[in-house]
Amino acid sequence: MKSKLNLLIREVSDSHAQENFQKIESFYAEYLFKNFKVIQLDVTSILETTLSHNLGFKPEDVILTYNNADGYVIFKHEKFTDKTYTFECAKPCKIKFLIGKF
Repeated sequence: MKSKLNLLIREVSDSHAQENFQKIESFYAEYLFKNFKVIQLDVTSILETTLSHNLGFKPEDVILTYNNADGYVIFKHEKFTDKTYTFECAKPCKIKFLIGKF
């Protein structure tokens, strides 16, 4: 997942501050979410579901960023493997999340 902060570095007149902002932006883009993948799903089943993630390693972290329903989403970390992840939802919904490892 590649991302930039889009800081207005050139607008900063202090050269030391510019350099620090460049370092922060590089760190964010290169390391913070380097091992994450964004997944968006239209979930139609409330049953436990297992899907492939294609990360090449067992994910440890999930950050749910969107759920259009008022029900829960449970990620079953104990069932994650280097190929799949497992979750269940309280009701049909659309969800978006980051999955990977910090």
